[in-house]
Amino acid sequence: QVIYNPATLPVHVEKNQRLNGQIPQLNTSRTQELYLVDRFLKSPRINAVPDRIALIQIGLALCAGALLLPALGRVAALSAVLAGGISALSTWYTGRKVFGSRAKSAQQFVRNLYLAHFMKLLLVIALFCIVFATVPVNFPVFVTTYAATLAVYAWALAAGMRTRRG
Repeated sequence: QVIYNPATLPVHVEKNQRLNGQIPQLNTSRTQELYLVDRFLKSPRINAVPDRIALIQIGLALCAGALLLPALGRVAALSAVLAGGISALSTWYTGRKVFGSRAKSAQQFVRNLYLAHFMKLLLVIALFCIVFATVPVNFPVFVTTYAATLAVYAWALAAGMRTRRG
């Protein structure tokens, strides 16, 4: 849980404010926004969390493929690996687009977030269409593995994956 104490945050003085020996009014929302942008969005390790999530998704898909190969055969194993690969690729793409853009403000970050997720949706739809049109797929295995790799997001949230400054 993050608690913002305006007294400990850096003071942002608007251009139209004059100091004239007076203490400037603390614009709490603007100060918090600047603090969050500086603390998190400008961190050199900002892509660490999406990269870890994508790697875990790939690992999960490869494990599922290895377990399914002797049990259900090559098509089921390939279906699991392809579904996990699509999930990991879309996670990695979204992470790079959202966090790699170096947003200058919270509004720009949110705009990038929405655009990246819209593009992720289009990417997933396109990759699903390509896979279904070109590769024989075990549909229940494909959908189940894709859902399991998406569950990594919930696990990452519950486990509290965080980036660290520095």
